[in-house]
Amino acid sequence: MTQMRGTFPPSFLDEVRERTSLVSIISPYSKLVKKGREYSGLCPFHQEKSPSFTVNDDKGVYYCFGCGASGNVFDFLKDKMSMNFPEAVTYLAERAGIPLPQMEQVSPEEHDARKNLWDALEAATQYFESCLQDPTLGKSAREYLERRQIQPTTQSHFRVGYAPPAKDFMAWTKRQQLDLNVLEKVGLVRTYEDGNKGPWFHHRIIFPILNPQGKVIAFGGRVLGDQKPKYLNSPETALFNKRRVLYGLPYAQNRGGKKAENVFVVEGYMDAISLADKGIQGAVAPLGTALSEEQMQILWRSWDSPVLCFDGDLAGRKAAFRSVERMLPQITTSKTLRVALLPEGQDPDDFIKVHGIEKWKSFIKQALSIDAFLPEEVIQASAPKGLKNASSEVQASIKKHLSQLSKMVKDVDLSRAFEKKFLGVFYEKLRYKAQKSMKNQLHMTHTEHQAKRRCEWLIVSAFFHFPWLLEEKLSQFENYEFQDQGLAELVPFFFQYLEEENSLEKENLITYLKNYGQGIWVEKFQDPKLLAHGRFLFDATSPEILREGWQKLWDQLVTLPEAENDLKSAEEQMAKDMTPEAWERVQNLKAYLDEVRTRVQDIQL
Repeated sequence: MTQMRGTFPPSFLDEVRERTSLVSIISPYSKLVKKGREYSGLCPFHQEKSPSFTVNDDKGVYYCFGCGASGNVFDFLKDKMSMNFPEAVTYLAERAGIPLPQMEQVSPEEHDARKNLWDALEAATQYFESCLQDPTLGKSAREYLERRQIQPTTQSHFRVGYAPPAKDFMAWTKRQQLDLNVLEKVGLVRTYEDGNKGPWFHHRIIFPILNPQGKVIAFGGRVLGDQKPKYLNSPETALFNKRRVLYGLPYAQNRGGKKAENVFVVEGYMDAISLADKGIQGAVAPLGTALSEEQMQILWRSWDSPVLCFDGDLAGRKAAFRSVERMLPQITTSKTLRVALLPEGQDPDDFIKVHGIEKWKSFIKQALSIDAFLPEEVIQASAPKGLKNASSEVQASIKKHLSQLSKMVKDVDLSRAFEKKFLGVFYEKLRYKAQKSMKNQLHMTHTEHQAKRRCEWLIVSAFFHFPWLLEEKLSQFENYEFQDQGLAELVPFFFQYLEEENSLEKENLITYLKNYGQGIWVEKFQDPKLLAHGRFLFDATSPEILREGWQKLWDQLVTLPEAENDLKSAEEQMAKDMTPEAWERVQNLKAYLDEVRTRVQDIQL
């Protein structure tokens, strides 16, 4: 009877390894100190006084020079915590929030069959490499690479090859006595409708796709003739899931024993290879699809702030925006990303040829943070002629969209910080309205309309100078609808300040407004021309006198108009139905209106 054993799918195990930091698993058992690319500490497997234990988090392995203990994260849990392999995998999967798949039952024969898949991929890689160097077969491919100025050493490093015409490939499989069914399982052969088999790639430059351990798992092909599509990837197989792989990653993680200082996501194979050819390490590319959450998790294991480097045309900007938006729920204070948009019409190779390598390095360093990139893109997409020229509906929609984006971030403090920055950009672009509004307020005549707007300005200015007053008056003030649009947009920040900061100090409020991009109001609320209209308010010698002055403003602004409207309605009703009750109501409202007018009679607006 054939012995069966349970195992997990390789793609699942790869995901568990990629989503797990070995350092975080070992740290509770040994104090690890980072030294260059590795961490060192006292060995958790034997007693020692001098550190001889090292951990390489990028490769996911550990080694002790003292006792020889070594392995990956699964080995550590088995040896240190006495877990068997399924228990270790289950523990790490649950820790990373990855659903467990159903255990596959694999016989020794099936295990050997899986090894045959790896062997077939390696054999094909070597064959494609030899075809590229063949004087006849590889001539057109070599000429293309020469035109793109890709040096032979770079071609060799990336194991670039050439897939010959179909008849040559099939002749090779026959000479090597290869099983076509195995080749089909790894995406090298396909079955046509007539039942015949043929190569997946033919007359294409071949780019082997490697997993993080450097093993070939699939291929990408760039057409040399008129075939469609221009770029073609292997189909997904038991070894290849394109959402969990990045082209060029092993090169970015290890070139001459060093990891790239920066990693930047470019659009395709040739972009990554061209940059490497110029001596620039760190370029990786998704495989013809949008950047996935799984790919970002892989990058975050080695770099805290990867850079998206897409074309600066409309399609590139949209792709960058969608990628950033997709990653927002995973962004933390320590794991984020940036965006560097190339000039329209240029790919990375073009950029370097025009501007040089030093300019490229500067370009990457100046990449935009999320809080700088997203609001600009949202505003540009919805208001291409400028926010100040957009309708109120569009402005409101943009503001709502920015707020929604910030709330996608799960970290509460970071979410609030993003909202501050997003709205800061939004209001900065509307700042002209505040300036214009202020100018209007300081050059008024004493019309009723202008008096009302000035009264609004004095009331809000009092809140600015005396934040404790806002807390006292919040209940009667929060539903007021401003006539002045600038103040209408500002006052919600006052309410938000009370909720978030819980401070009644003026200096704290000033700092808060500046952080939100509302710094212009700090200067305007202290303008002598404005303060001159409210000396009775700002020169108050006690909180009681200040409250009385503010209440007079409120009566002038709200209470008096409401009393006048109530009296008018009561008189109209009495004219329709003359009853003792209606007459009494009118008399009471007249008395109340006289009382309000007496309270505000000394206000000169």
